[in-house]
Amino acid sequence: MKTTFKTIIFDFGGVLLRTEDRSAREKWEARLNLSPGQLEAYVFDGPVGRQAQVGQATWEQVWQDTARHFRLSATEATRAQQDFFKGDVIDRDLVNYIRRLKQGYTIGLLSNSWYPDGHTLLLQYGIADAFDFSVTSAETGIIKPRPAIYRAALQKAGADPAQAIFVDDVEENVFAARQLGMEAVYFVDPQAARARLAALTGLD
Repeated sequence: MKTTFKTIIFDFGGVLLRTEDRSAREKWEARLNLSPGQLEAYVFDGPVGRQAQVGQATWEQVWQDTARHFRLSATEATRAQQDFFKGDVIDRDLVNYIRRLKQGYTIGLLSNSWYPDGHTLLLQYGIADAFDFSVTSAETGIIKPRPAIYRAALQKAGADPAQAIFVDDVEENVFAARQLGMEAVYFVDPQAARARLAALTGLD
């Protein structure tokens, strides 16, 4: 195994957890006469969604705001929230690969998330054992691609930027990591990303 790198840091949403079936979200968009992607854009990037990502609001407050914004009844809001993540799937093959990588590397999570404790997020999906540390935007009050959140992750890893590999599905986040001197894998195609990681680590 190559020894240049000490740590590999993974994003969560879009990498480990991906929306494979959007039909439940599309159902609500059709019901509310919204354009494709408009519901999730508001949940994640609406005013309260952005506050939640820096630890200034809770997930419950995000949905209260979403319900008000789209004029949902209490019953509709509960059903919409239940449906929202129905199509999301953890990539178990990737997680198992990460478990193997952990034998030779320090493995971290770096996520823009309303979870103030990334370990709790990982526990919820049964994958906490695959990670050595976590950093979230709600914990730090800093959102990717701001450099300080990458530095927080590197500090937890005990690694310099040149010793770190970062994996993310958002191009600007990948670019920011590279600007800091990290090796970064743009996670668009899972197979291509896995092949790139194998090339960098020597572990297929």
